[in-house]
Amino acid sequence: MRGSRMWLQASRLPSQAYICLPLLLGQLMARSAGVGFSLSVLAWVQLFGLCIQLYIVYANDVADVEGDALNRTFTLFSGGSRVIPDHLISRDPLRRAAWTMALASLACALPVHLHASRPLLPGLGLAAVLLLQLYSFPPVRLSYRGGGEVLQVLGTGVVLPLYGYYAQAGALAGLPWLVVAMALPAHAACAVATAIPDAPADTAIGKHTAAVLLGVPGARGLVVALSALAVALLGCTPGLRSVGGAWTLGLALPGALCCLLLRLAPGAVPGSPRLTGFTATAIGCTVSLNGVLCVIYG
Repeated sequence: MRGSRMWLQASRLPSQAYICLPLLLGQLMARSAGVGFSLSVLAWVQLFGLCIQLYIVYANDVADVEGDALNRTFTLFSGGSRVIPDHLISRDPLRRAAWTMALASLACALPVHLHASRPLLPGLGLAAVLLLQLYSFPPVRLSYRGGGEVLQVLGTGVVLPLYGYYAQAGALAGLPWLVVAMALPAHAACAVATAIPDAPADTAIGKHTAAVLLGVPGARGLVVALSALAVALLGCTPGLRSVGGAWTLGLALPGALCCLLLRLAPGAVPGSPRLTGFTATAIGCTVSLNGVLCVIYG
């Protein structure tokens, strides 16, 4: 039983929200474009999302072991799962689990490709796997060179919606690229926000996240600005008027969370409850915005 709890902790399942919604959005955009919608494809795509998320969290724990050991300002949303620094699971089993999940995620593309002729799908799955390698592991290790947030946005904001759309549509023609682009500021805000609590440890090991390069106040300001931009762009979405019969309904939650971000920002420093609330609010703003887009296209 204790072993199950340790692996559940390592799995960080709440972070699945960053993965499942972009995949679902891509598929709903395909249905909105008039292609046939397959429930079996939906199941395989969302299973891919579960496997790729487990691969990401396990692999990041392995890659970030040095920083996590020094981290004293981690939160529920940052600093890894803590299973290695707390001596609950060692590095080698996590490494094996990460590669198992990477292979499982690639395997999820094969049934869709074989039965629905989706030749690009395995390549899109491989792109998702490679982005994490570029993010966390040598020789590139872009998260240490100031480009980690860019890779996160590319993965969650571009690769995953493309994967979902292509899996259902069988082509990329008709993909509403403008909607994909509109969601990117929200994904960027989330990427920056989740690294702010770890800034002291990241500074100590030379990991150049936005919070290290801009300083904590600068990173907080960037999160607020990106979230506000995302909400403003959402307000320009024509389909929003059909959500609940009024466009204000679709904007209510992400808009309110954006206002809360601005209110929480002063005094939100690593190790403080205020920063934990700030990070949680930034995540909530991104998740709710993606949820509204799913409702629009659902």
